[in-house]
Amino acid sequence: MNAASLDPRLLSDYAWSAWASLGVPGWDRGTFAACVDVEALILFTATIDGLDPRLRQEALSWCVSNIDLISRSRIGGLLRNEGASQDGRWQGFASTLSALTKRPWPQAAGPAERIEVRPVGVRADDPQALALRTRGLMGATSRSEIVRALLLNEPGARVGMRELLEETGFTRKSASDALGGLELAGVVRSSRVGNAARFELRGRASLDDLLGPLPRVRESQRLLLRVTCALLRAAQDLQNASERVAHVESVRVASEIEKVIQAARPGRAADTDSLESIVTWCRGGLERALEPGD
Repeated sequence: MNAASLDPRLLSDYAWSAWASLGVPGWDRGTFAACVDVEALILFTATIDGLDPRLRQEALSWCVSNIDLISRSRIGGLLRNEGASQDGRWQGFASTLSALTKRPWPQAAGPAERIEVRPVGVRADDPQALALRTRGLMGATSRSEIVRALLLNEPGARVGMRELLEETGFTRKSASDALGGLELAGVVRSSRVGNAARFELRGRASLDDLLGPLPRVRESQRLLLRVTCALLRAAQDLQNASERVAHVESVRVASEIEKVIQAARPGRAADTDSLESIVTWCRGGLERALEPGD
């Protein structure tokens, strides 16, 4: 399996730029064009091999300093959805976070790193920090994630429950309860298309004014990082496999990833039906998130 075409420098640049957008010092904060997905970024940071030790320390420091802006329950949901429960890199990262924050983190296992952390603040006024603003208003909850997800869709777009579950990582019950509360508050409107419920924001212009500005790139970073991490895990698992086994497994992995992409983007043309096209899709998404504005 060839995930080597995902340039490690591109992965590192993405991580540095995204974390800088949340307040981590040491990088040009103006270079990230998408909406940072906080929990997906934490999992991504734990997955990258050979990560700059300074970035790892800064990311851990940000998590410790801003624990109330992180949804650990959502991290657990993302891990279950991604089938990454046996990823030792995450388990070690989570164990370190558990020791540093004195709170339980999903699937923490093994010894914690001895690492010095320092206070790291946040700046939530940039377009890419939309998630921090929704959490400042509603907490690190399923409600704030649903509002963020709906804001990243075009005005008037009606989004299905399955798409919201794929994006947020919360359980159906948690998402349903959150949507019920948002509808009661007049923030969300529901309608039915056939047998399926669809959801859209009410008073979109007012929400744009309240929570904006919105990022220029509005593609799902949760989906992008989920697929990128799946490619990296598969590449690691198959690095010593025979050519025949690697080919068979590559076809299987590509098929599984394609299903994930189609579930998150229902009704869209299939442009990721081979491993090569999936790697190309990932590379393009990472590069677009780093494209400077006009």
